[in-house]
Amino acid sequence: MEAILGLIGVALGWGLGELSGAFDRSREERRMIGRLLSTFMSLKTEMASSQAAIEGLKDLGLSVEEFEPLRQRYASRYLDDTPGLAEERAKALDDLAGLMPIEAQELRWTLRSYTFQPNVSLKAFAKLDQTAYIKALSTIETSILVGRNRLDEIISRLALKHGLITWMRFKIRSRRIKKASPKLGEKSKIALELKDLLNQMRSEKSGPAKTQASTEPDEKG
Repeated sequence: MEAILGLIGVALGWGLGELSGAFDRSREERRMIGRLLSTFMSLKTEMASSQAAIEGLKDLGLSVEEFEPLRQRYASRYLDDTPGLAEERAKALDDLAGLMPIEAQELRWTLRSYTFQPNVSLKAFAKLDQTAYIKALSTIETSILVGRNRLDEIISRLALKHGLITWMRFKIRSRRIKKASPKLGEKSKIALELKDLLNQMRSEKSGPAKTQASTEPDEKG
């Protein structure tokens, strides 16, 4: 009888140990998911702001020769270059791979495309014709848009894993963002930034010619 009680005690102790370990692992996983949500939601906001700026550029009615360098400059403004952020996102993708390996690989390509879009020059297409340029630009934009939608799906699944309340809060927040429209002051601010940057680029382009013209009379004299 004592031997049986001893075995029962050992089994009970083992079971409690396993239960405690599972609880600790679940708690640590939940913390990790919380960190992933914070990182990916920040990335989602950044990507949305960048795309909104590009859409604002289209409203200026520029030629493709002016639009392309302006697109590259303005897109780079929204890339968050906070020290350590690239490493943080890389670690987040590694952590995500442990939960969703296929989705993590998809998100790696999305992040890579988004990060390098300002460095991708479409000037060669702009020199061909407007149709070729628009097609090339649409390819980049479609790729990033698909990636943003996929990112949104991943965030939703992570939020559900974190907890039902987290998932509900995420859904409510997403609906509010979709329904909200930019304030007039914000639109005006973006428009002014775009026009200032455009004027800066035009002055840089015409600067050398003006300098040369101003020095010609001195050379003749």
